[in-house]
Order: sequence, then C-alpha cells, then structure tokens
Amino acid sequence: MKNISTILSAVLFFISLATFAQVGVDTVFVTPSNPTTIDSVKVTAYTTFGSGGCDTLGIGVTMGSWIYIDACHESGMAAYICHDSVTINLGLLAAAKYDLGYIIRRPNPVTDPTDCAGQPILDSMNISFTVTTASGIDPIAKPVNTVLLFPNPANNAIAIHYVLDKNDQDAVLAIYNMIGQTVKRIPLEGKKGAIIENISNLSKGSYFYRIETPTLIGIVDRLNIIE
Repeated sequence: MKNISTILSAVLFFISLATFAQVGVDTVFVTPSNPTTIDSVKVTAYTTFGSGGCDTLGIGVTMGSWIYIDACHESGMAAYICHDSVTINLGLLAAAKYDLGYIIRRPNPVTDPTDCAGQPILDSMNISFTVTTASGIDPIAKPVNTVLLFPNPANNAIAIHYVLDKNDQDAVLAIYNMIGQTVKRIPLEGKKGAIIENISNLSKGSYFYRIETPTLIGIVDRLNIIE
C-alpha cells in the first residue's frame, strides 16, 4: 500500500506541474542576430506545453514585410511538461525591417485529425528584426504594390483600394487561409482602383492576403471575417 500511495503522489505531482506550466511560446529569435543581405536567416522558437507529446507536426511560412510562421504541434494526453524547439530557414532576405509573427496551434487528440487545419491559435509571439545591406553591396530600390481592405473585420463584403507599381493585366488580390491554401483570387484592373468584393462564401476566421503579379509579390497582411 505504501508503494501505491507513493506512485499516486508522484502522478498527482506531475499532473500538478503540467497543469500550472507556462503553456505557449517561450521565445523566438533570429540568427545571426544582426543579419545582412548575404546571410541565410534562420528563426528558432522554443515552446512549452502542459502535456506531452508536443512534437512539431508541420510548419507553414508566409513571407512578406510581415512574416507569419504557423506551427502545428502534436497534442498528447500524457501528464508531463513538454518542451519543443524548431528552426526554420528563411534564406536570404532583402535589406529591410521585418516583423515576424510566430503562431502555435494544437489539435484535440480525441476529436480532431492529426493536423491543425481550422484549429484556434493557442499562443503567439511577435518579434522584429532588420536586415542590413552587406558591406560593398549597393541596395536596389524595390517597387511596392499597396492594398487596403475595408472594413476589417468584415462579414459579407469588402472594399479593396489598391495601387500597383505598374499597370499589370495579370495582377490579383490573393486570399489565403491559415494553412496557406488559396481561397480566393480577385483580379485587379488598371494601375490603381477601388472595387467591392462579395466574401459571404468565406467562413468566419482569420485569413492572409496580398497583391500578386507575375513580377512582384506584395506585402502580406491579415483579414478577419466575422459573422
């Protein structure tokens, strides 16, 4: 009986640790710490969960002046504090200031498939870093496409105001879901304009959008759709 009591006490102790553990993103950082245009930039994230296992199931990366990294973690029933780390290679980046959002999700191990499609955000962390021009290399001015969606959050329709670097007949506003799947592509005509688009067929939730042309990919931003 004494041994059983000791085992039960240990189990309750570890359950308590798991319950009160800090769950979420512990830290996110880039290497090298002061990257230049000739450095391969890597992002490392450390996470903690109140139950195990918690291995990374998949990573989605959306590039732009805002960089979104969406990490899906295994969700286990074991009562112990679980730590995981992941490193993503972003490669060479143009000289600019970047904002990075690191998002973690976790499926319910009882009711959900082993992926994070449609799962709510469990935690996130935003960081900023600057890539400078390497010594001896002249910066090249990059053209910019800009777009504004209103209202945001939206429900049935959005107004799209856009300005393109040049008149491109194949320009589109692309909307992606949180796992990087394209859900809508809206043609943009002329160098600038304003259009109204019906989005009633999109489910409630968060999406990413950007202008895309054959020669230029625009800045990524977020669109929230509500009921």
